[in-house]
Amino acid sequence: RSQAPALPRAPEIDAFLAEALRSGSARPREAVYLDWLAARLAPAARLERENSRLHAFQRSAINRNGRALDGPDAIIHGTLSVTDPAGFADLLARGIGRHRSYGYGMLLLRPPQRG
Repeated sequence: RSQAPALPRAPEIDAFLAEALRSGSARPREAVYLDWLAARLAPAARLERENSRLHAFQRSAINRNGRALDGPDAIIHGTLSVTDPAGFADLLARGIGRHRSYGYGMLLLRPPQRG
């Protein structure tokens, strides 16, 4: 039985572009990224959408193991509620997203702002 030749690997695209290509959607980048983050946090935490926003976005290039990688760098400021403390601790230790090993997917936390 012969195997089909391997196809060249397609470049990865971020959640915003993937949704636009898949559904023809014109949803704002912020909405797509907040949905993406909420899905990655669940079930350990719940993103409070009304208190969250896309603070900054840029494309960033890094060199990793001799390979140049270019990808989205999104900073989201917001509020979340921890629903599973042990699961959230694991999430913090692991990071989120597919490119954690490249330094992406870090979560920086601070106590909630009161006032």
